[in-house]
Amino acid sequence: MFLNVPDQHIPDVYACRDRLQPEESAWWWFLEVKQPRPPVYLASLDGLWKLGAAACLALAATFMTQTVKAFSTQGFDVLGTMGTIAQGAGLAVVAQGTLTDRGKDRLQDTLHDLGVPTYLHEEATFAIATSALLISYGFHSNLYRSMENS
Repeated sequence: MFLNVPDQHIPDVYACRDRLQPEESAWWWFLEVKQPRPPVYLASLDGLWKLGAAACLALAATFMTQTVKAFSTQGFDVLGTMGTIAQGAGLAVVAQGTLTDRGKDRLQDTLHDLGVPTYLHEEATFAIATSALLISYGFHSNLYRSMENS
């Protein structure tokens, strides 16, 4: 019976509680999920993680610029074009998620959906920025291979 009920007809528990206004003795209406408390040392390093993410993005942009410059002097082939577009798109997504308020909100929503605890969002953002740096460095360090084939 309950499985065939559309989502719009399933009442929200919090809305029901507000509407019914149960007594304090009805403890089952007041069960809340407690957010885990972060270790003190993790909360104190959030500024460092933000600075590290910004540094990784700056370095990734530098490597990407050098890659684009190398391909633009030799002429773009399919692999060079795809690599440049992928780097640019990845860097733009990570930079938007790190540097703008709207992007931060989206990134936090995504991390929350992935099950990352709130107190680890700065560390996860740093990990994403570091991966963008490693990808752009990987393209940059393999430039000689694509230049030899041209």
